[in-house]
Amino acid sequence: MKEQTWTKNLQSMGRWLKKCTLTGYKLTILVLQLLLLPGLSARAQFHAQRKQELKANSNWFLGEHRIDANQEPPVSIEAPEYYPVAQTYEGSGPFETISAGVRSTNVIPVSDPNTGQFLFMVFADRVYNRNFEMMPNGEFDASTFDPATSDKHIAVAPFISDTNRYYIFNLGPEGTGLVYSVMDKRLQGGLGDIEPDAKAIPLRQWQYSSSKQEVIGIVPGNNCDLWLLIAENLISESSFNIYAYRITENGVTPNPITTTINKALRPQMIWDYQVSPDRKTIASISLHTPEDTLTRKASQANFLSFNPETGAAGQSHLPAIDIPLKEFGLNVHGSFTPDNGYYMISNNDYRADRKLYLRRYDLSAYANHYNEEEVPFALNYLILREQEKGGCLSVPPTIYFKPYHNNLYFNIPFGRKEGCPGADGTKIVAKDLTAIRSLTPQGGRGWDVNSFSTDEIMLSAKNRFHIGCDIVYPYTPADTLPDIYLDSVFCFDPTTPFPQLTLEAKAGYTNYVWNDGTTGPTKTVTQSGTYWVYYTGPCNTRVDSFRLRFRERKRIMPPDTVICDQRFPFDVRIGRAEFYLWDDNSTAQDRRIFKPGTYSVIFEALGCKQYDTLRVGGMLCPCNVSVPNAFSPNNDGLNDYFKPVMGLGCVPAQYSLRIYNRWGQLVYKSNNEFDRGWDGRTDNGTPADIGSYFYELRFNTPYRTDNYYHKGELILVR
Repeated sequence: MKEQTWTKNLQSMGRWLKKCTLTGYKLTILVLQLLLLPGLSARAQFHAQRKQELKANSNWFLGEHRIDANQEPPVSIEAPEYYPVAQTYEGSGPFETISAGVRSTNVIPVSDPNTGQFLFMVFADRVYNRNFEMMPNGEFDASTFDPATSDKHIAVAPFISDTNRYYIFNLGPEGTGLVYSVMDKRLQGGLGDIEPDAKAIPLRQWQYSSSKQEVIGIVPGNNCDLWLLIAENLISESSFNIYAYRITENGVTPNPITTTINKALRPQMIWDYQVSPDRKTIASISLHTPEDTLTRKASQANFLSFNPETGAAGQSHLPAIDIPLKEFGLNVHGSFTPDNGYYMISNNDYRADRKLYLRRYDLSAYANHYNEEEVPFALNYLILREQEKGGCLSVPPTIYFKPYHNNLYFNIPFGRKEGCPGADGTKIVAKDLTAIRSLTPQGGRGWDVNSFSTDEIMLSAKNRFHIGCDIVYPYTPADTLPDIYLDSVFCFDPTTPFPQLTLEAKAGYTNYVWNDGTTGPTKTVTQSGTYWVYYTGPCNTRVDSFRLRFRERKRIMPPDTVICDQRFPFDVRIGRAEFYLWDDNSTAQDRRIFKPGTYSVIFEALGCKQYDTLRVGGMLCPCNVSVPNAFSPNNDGLNDYFKPVMGLGCVPAQYSLRIYNRWGQLVYKSNNEFDRGWDGRTDNGTPADIGSYFYELRFNTPYRTDNYYHKGELILVR
């Protein structure tokens, strides 16, 4: 039965064409899945990304300063009018303060998407106009809006077909739910206000009063729509939910697309959700707390897939990233780079060399542990370790990231309070300041230390980036995308004849024009190459490119070999791949070989399902033993170790090698036939004297008529 199954697998192997993702293009390269069968169609799976960012997120408020991101690089502008709306919360209720920079971090400033002019600002429990005055109808009931949270509890989305109106979403306190309001900027003489009959409209009541909800973000869909993504997590449960509410020109759909995700451990806290710029991946930071001790043990970055066409989330091909926990940080944060190529993490890794170390993960190298690298940033002050604080409050602020345009911005603590002693006895004299820095792409390496900006662009007291969601827009007719590739790879040798294929653009659009001037939504091709089609729709003009080519076979098996009969069974470990299926239907990377024969495996690598074979021969090997009479441990690569040479047919048991000096003192012993041997050093690691030594070698083996024992003299020379 196993042989029949394996034969079918090999037969179907010749018909498999599997998807493959490439990197290095200006925008994200997509996948087109084809089957190597005449007459089948290849459907373009659309992915859109703006050529230029809209300016709806171009004003950032931190402390007493506004960051104007309309300019390149961004500049810091004093904004004293921001003081009255600065807020902090203590005890059971909120109170206002005019202290510069002390405010809730859960805030969204909204700017005009075309001009970048500041329009209004949304806090967790109120809305202010562009003059920093609370809108007349802009204060919300604390029973439905949670003013005290630092999680992402608010989101702002524009109306699809009305540029004057905005949805404001809020996750209320524990036990309430998700509500939304409508802000019309034409009210109050153009300053804007909340529509009285569209205020705090309930969308969802949470299933558990103690569950933790957080806004993931608002994501543009593919069909003139937006997706509001919400996460609901209950620490004691083994899964959590992601809800995707669709926003169309007809309003907010009340019934969300719900995805249930299993957690690695049941007591797992999850935060810092973020959607990648290409809209295909959701990242989050999780904290595992074992139930028996409730002690912080591990932190991870986890990834899920997201489909902007359907709103469904799911498991991602990207494995979790283990994040080291440092003294200054259990509040870990991460971010995708704007090019979708890397994921950056700050785990508050401050070191004695006066540097902050970020971590960079190459998302295309997930099979190689993401090629994890440290990105150091020099600070102008010393961070005190726990044993050096001496009662001085010196914990640095948490680092947040903000992707915008082609840069990844993050906050850097610019100083420390006066009077804190450093490890060398010096005083650290500094101000409560914050600087914003950025990472920018650098050549093929990408996002490394040399890309940090050097100009300080803002000063602020006691502040950090806000963590409210940015406002996003659906795609407009101006979003023409000439840089999208849909790449198909044939998983066969290039001598395989090219099939006849039908390329098919997305249905429901008009004015399809292909690169050779032909029209219509489909095109039949008979050779490899790059093909593209323009077409228009209600929300966007698309340019999908189809690149068809061959992928050469990859080998993961070791070379064919001959093994001594005495050495069976032995283990074979093959190269790394994403999937394994051996001829005995096992799926492990390792295979134990018990006898000579031909062994085959189907595997997935480089986006293709392939197969490889290993031929193993057998022979009866003699058990010969040869012992050198001298060696020279001088690290020249020749005769640096003393060790008997044993034939592979020996397969010794109770192996024992002992070496003595001329006074009968033991200088080396081994019970492992596979170790390197004596390196000419004594037990304390000092070089042994040159001269004569004596050895004893003994072992048992079923492949000799007697147990082996031999002693002799050896010479150590240098």
